[in-house]
Formats: sequence, C-alpha cells, structure tokens
Amino acid sequence: MNVPLPITVIATGPHGFPGASQVMCTNLAAMALLHWNTAYVGLEEPFLFSVIGRGKTKCTFVVAPHSSAMGTGRAIAGPASLVTDALTEGIVSAALEETRQGSRVILWGNYLWIYGRAVLAASSLLRAEHGITLDTWITPTGSDIWEIGPQLPQVTSRLLNSRLISSIVVYSRKFAGEIAERFHLRRPYTVIPPALDNARFHPVGRDIKDACRARLGIPVRNFVISSHSNMRPVKAPEDVLATAEAVALLSDRQVTLLMIGPRPSLRTPSARNKCQVIWTGVQRHVEEYLWASDVELNCSLHDSFNLSLLEAMGCGLPCTTTDVVGIADEIIECEGGYVYALNTYKSGCSPRVDDGAVRYLLGLVNNASIACATGLRAAKFMKSVFSPNAIAKSYENLLEKPSDANRGQRLP
Repeated sequence: MNVPLPITVIATGPHGFPGASQVMCTNLAAMALLHWNTAYVGLEEPFLFSVIGRGKTKCTFVVAPHSSAMGTGRAIAGPASLVTDALTEGIVSAALEETRQGSRVILWGNYLWIYGRAVLAASSLLRAEHGITLDTWITPTGSDIWEIGPQLPQVTSRLLNSRLISSIVVYSRKFAGEIAERFHLRRPYTVIPPALDNARFHPVGRDIKDACRARLGIPVRNFVISSHSNMRPVKAPEDVLATAEAVALLSDRQVTLLMIGPRPSLRTPSARNKCQVIWTGVQRHVEEYLWASDVELNCSLHDSFNLSLLEAMGCGLPCTTTDVVGIADEIIECEGGYVYALNTYKSGCSPRVDDGAVRYLLGLVNNASIACATGLRAAKFMKSVFSPNAIAKSYENLLEKPSDANRGQRLP
C-alpha cells in the first residue's frame, strides 16, 4: 500500500502590513489544519506573525549579498537589486532539506514580482540541477495586475503563463477575470479566498463595544465609521474622508471616523462639520477598533479581494463599499451592506462621494437595529464561507487535482 508523502508548503511573500502578507499568513495557518508542514522564506518576520504567532511555521530570513562593487554609478546599484536571487537561494535550500526528509514540497509565491519570480527561479533550478519537480503556486496581487503589469505587459504575460506554474491561485473570480482580460491568461486558475480568523474577528456585546470606545475617547452615542487599509492612493482615503464628512453634515449625531493604517498627507474634515477623525496608525489588534465601530467604509479604486471588509463583517459590522472589490458578490449575497458602482464617477473627479452610500450610512445612523441585524447576518455568513476549515479544504482539493499527481517526485 502506498503511504502518502507528508506535505510541506514553502511560502514567500512580503512581510509588511498590507493585505497580501496577512492573507498569506492566515492561509498558512489554515493549512496547518490539514497537518501540513509550513515554512516561510523572506526578508523579515511577517507583520501578522507578531500578532497571531508563527505556530509551527518554520521561518528562514535571507539577506541580499553585499559587495564593494555596488553603489551609485556601478553595475549593481545595491543589495536590493539581488533580493530575488537571495530569496531563490533560500527557497532552494529549504526545498532540498524538505525533500531529503521525504516531504512532497509545494512552493508558493505571493506577489508576482520579486516573490513569484523567486519561486519560479527556484522551481527551474531544482528541476535542472537536482532533478526535482515540485508543485508551484503563484498568487498575483492587485498591484501586480493593475500597476506594475501594465508597464511590463509582455514580461507579465510570460510569467503568468509559465509552464513552471502548477496553479495560479487567486482571491476571487472577479479578479481572475481581470487578470485573464489584461494578460491573455492561457491556463486555468483556482479561486481560494482568505481565511477569516474567527478567534479574532467576531461580534461582541454592547459592553465590550462601549469599553473599546472608552479607551479611544469616543462618546458612546457617536456613530463610528471605520476604514482600515494601507491608505495607498488606490484605497482612496480622501474619498473616505469626504464621505464621512457628508454623512456628518446631514446627521443629528456626532460622527467619528477611525482611519486605521498609515497616515497619508490629506485634508481632515473640520470639527464644525461634526466629523471627528482619529488616525490610529498601523494597529496589531485591529479587531478592537472594529468592535468600537458601527460600520466599515471602503472606497477602493480597485481591489483583488479586500481583507479589511471580511474582517469588519466578521466583527458584525455592515459595510459600504465600491463594487470593484473581489468580495462584492458575497456582500450582496448575504445582504451585508451597500455596494455602489465606481464607474458612475467622472474621470479625474476627486474626492468622490456616492449619494447612495451617504443615504445608506444615514439609514444606519438613524436605525441601530437595522445596522446590528445587517452586521450579525454578515458575520454569520462570513464565518461559514471563509472559515479556516473551508479554506483548508480548498487547498486540499487543489493538491488532489489529477494534473498535479506526478509532482513532488524526482525526475527519471
């Protein structure tokens, strides 16, 4: 009887605050439910590991080579030019160690650039120099497809259609369609969204909400809008500010806007407009800020999924968002908030405020029971659909595809 090989997933990706890194970490944690071994090769410990811990994920941190030949005006500008190669070296070493121990190894690159390229280079090297062929997963992100990719269209198309890739794993069907349209994707893809960490993101009672507000100095009666993101221009934080201000102007209640993430240089609504804005900076325990809130607001100009909305709804918040987010279909299905069309705006018009979004938010201001019921309905739906067990099962199904059956073996 054939005994299945133990599975080891070696992931690489960014280590910072933005969503792609956090999705990678939460989904590695979900894979542990399958009793897979997990490893991370990168430059630093991922931000989320400082919150949830590494678990059993084995971490390897690489350092790009230094040389006296590097510098301004020289052939190599500096160590940053060799980050992809340093990651490749680290991934190959980790993969060789795991295969020697008898594991079936999967290489998983999160972000096409730097990390995805390192995984493809490692896969090629292992095949050519060691006779080992492995499962290779690539998860492209929004900036790959909408920002960097259009500047390198031929290279991007070539990478996405590389024969070294076993599976392209994307967060949403909507995003997959955008990739295929822009870069003539000639291969199948698999949709596996982020897992929701139910231990952190769940509804709480009024007593905890009030305690969270007290810690932030927010009066209990205020209507609290949260918006948490990396605050890059694509997240349109100026539109969030303008929308909250519009709600405050028409509301009988004081509005507090929690801007959770790095602070960009933007105009802040004036106090006379009854809109208090609190810039919190990057927070490790963002759930405590969501528990203090009544609704989540997102004004993204494009978004491959939007983990922030999933986290907010997991905490029992209704959400208001542009329709570009990958999670839009689920929001509509569970009636968990208000989704409005971004394409109704005139080109170049900024800040953008949607009248329907303002009316919806005012409806929540004036009817707390509807807001609560909407949020709890969303939380129940998201807990089921995006549970770690459900996401783990999706990865297990991906590995069992017939086309992948011969991978993880030495070539004859």
